[in-house]
Amino acid sequence: MLLDDCCIARELARAGLSHRAGPDKEAAGLMLAVLAERHCLSSRWAPYLAWLPKSLPRLPLSWPQDALALLAGTAAADKLDGKWARSGAFVEPPAEVEVLWRDIARPFLEHHRTVAPAGREHAEFLWAAGVVGAYSFTLGRKRFQAMVPLWDALNSVTGRANVRLHHCARSASLQMIATQGIAQGEEVINCYGRLSPGELLRRYGISEPGPSLCRYKGCFGRAQSAPANPGLQLWRHPCFGGTA
Repeated sequence: MLLDDCCIARELARAGLSHRAGPDKEAAGLMLAVLAERHCLSSRWAPYLAWLPKSLPRLPLSWPQDALALLAGTAAADKLDGKWARSGAFVEPPAEVEVLWRDIARPFLEHHRTVAPAGREHAEFLWAAGVVGAYSFTLGRKRFQAMVPLWDALNSVTGRANVRLHHCARSASLQMIATQGIAQGEEVINCYGRLSPGELLRRYGISEPGPSLCRYKGCFGRAQSAPANPGLQLWRHPCFGGTA
């Protein structure tokens, strides 16, 4: 699902939320597109959007303030609240979500009241922001942001990936190509990229087994131990893992 083929494509274009407007505006537009398609009864994307998690409690975006305080001083926290974006650098979503809500999403939804259920606009936008951050792909040389059913269901495990992503612009298709033999019933594992522990947590709500987070001083901004609160244990992506 791209901005150009969603049910509110014209409205988004008039609001300046397009690929041409830059990656931050495109990301905000995709969040609103996901929200609109979720509540459009005739949407061809409805089965896919209904399959996505109804809530995303493992994303820091959804954490209560006392839990977020554990990330104070880290790059993950700075990206969430928009400190990095204010320097002019684009940050992959979810980032500065409350700023996007105040400056872009709320004015848009006030003008287009059928996009989200009345009284739940903010909560619905937070869900859409988390979904775009955790499930969207960046495609092709022009780096279009898109939602891609099926392939976004694959988990990522460092060192165990057995497929790689291939975008064919000529056929407008996204393929996962096996990089090794995959036995019947074996999990098909993708790689989300060479990401720091902080980025895996901020964007996907996951952490992988390995050295303590305090070993990654450069990634987290300052050395600190992993949260002791069992309610904040970091798990792998909760979505379905594909099998061969």
